[in-house]
Amino acid sequence: MLVRRAVINALVEPFITASCRVIGILPDFLALPYTPGHWSLAADGQQIIVRTGICRGFTIEIDAFDTVASKFYAGG
Repeated sequence: MLVRRAVINALVEPFITASCRVIGILPDFLALPYTPGHWSLAADGQQIIVRTGICRGFTIEIDAFDTVASKFYAGG
């Protein structure tokens, strides 16, 4: 996963200003429960967050989910 440094800095800056120490930033999909052999999903109306493994997942726009998920799940 790639995120621009400016985005990370913008996320961390309020914590630094409040004298909080940031020790890590994790991808959103790791907040979903992990169950071996199953996917966990969360949708917000615009995107779907998917956890596919212990340290794997992705976030995608709802309109693209069917196409991507079918290829991912089929191994294609």
